[in-house]
Amino acid sequence: MKLVRQFEQRLDGLLDGLAGRVFSGPLHPTELATRLIRTADLSLTDDLIAHNRFRMVIPDTGEGGVPKDLIDSLEQLIDEAALERGWRLEGPAHVTVSIDSDLRKGAVYMTSDRAPGPRRPWAILSNQQERIPITVNRSTIGRDAGCDVVIAHDQISRRHCSIWTSNEQMWIKDLDSSNGTRVDGESISGTPRSFASGAVIRLADISYRFELV
Repeated sequence: MKLVRQFEQRLDGLLDGLAGRVFSGPLHPTELATRLIRTADLSLTDDLIAHNRFRMVIPDTGEGGVPKDLIDSLEQLIDEAALERGWRLEGPAHVTVSIDSDLRKGAVYMTSDRAPGPRRPWAILSNQQERIPITVNRSTIGRDAGCDVVIAHDQISRRHCSIWTSNEQMWIKDLDSSNGTRVDGESISGTPRSFASGAVIRLADISYRFELV
């Protein structure tokens, strides 16, 4: 799995070989990463909403605890998996790892749930008047206060379009808006349309440039 390999490479650089000493035997950090992604994948709803809060219990490593860099890397892994696979996370990825000396070596106990909260932007819609962050993958854009990205303009529908990233591509879908959605001048319908960073997205009569963060 590409994400797990990237995770392992990043962690090796951060911990300078410490991971191999702390997690010897069957409980290497890559095993934690694999189980974490599997747990998130199993949590998916029909709308591709995944859990974003995870609690792991592992056996005593005998090395005085779990490195914080490992926790940070596991949280980053969940964010990366969501963007790669098109998942929606309702809040920031959060991972806790605690130690139970009674667990057998190699065992992992894990629970997860959804927890809303602020997320860092993964993209920006911008023009000369404003810069609008997109923080949630599979964001709904529209005039309604319940949308993820609210644009208070009379020509924009209450639920105008949705936008997301998956498999290293960006996608946009018109949600039967009254005044339409265009990407680089081309009108789109209810069928998802892929586009690239730097594209000009026109919602009704307002144009924005889409930029990945």
